[in-house]
Amino acid sequence: HRDLHSFPTRRSSDLAKNIDITNPYVSPAYADLTGISPMLIIAGGDELLLDDTALVSAHAKAAGVQVTEKIYLGMSHDWDILLPELPESKAMNEQIAKFINELFK
Repeated sequence: HRDLHSFPTRRSSDLAKNIDITNPYVSPAYADLTGISPMLIIAGGDELLLDDTALVSAHAKAAGVQVTEKIYLGMSHDWDILLPELPESKAMNEQIAKFINELFK
């Protein structure tokens, strides 16, 4: 058991120093997505990374990737993990299963 107060703290600005955000290993929005399998992109409408989701989706479509998108209004990041009992969580899991099953028909 470690005391969390013993870990060094850093500001997010310190962590981002010297990182090229256009590096495809940092963000798939800058990767060469040509020829990849179809993508299912799901996000909550109140998702912190919603703009990034739209950027990746547009980038994938421009590369000719088949993209299926679903935005669940009012949901935040990882809502399905935090609140699996919500109808939106169940619907999202069903959508993922349907997407995968369709790919492997």
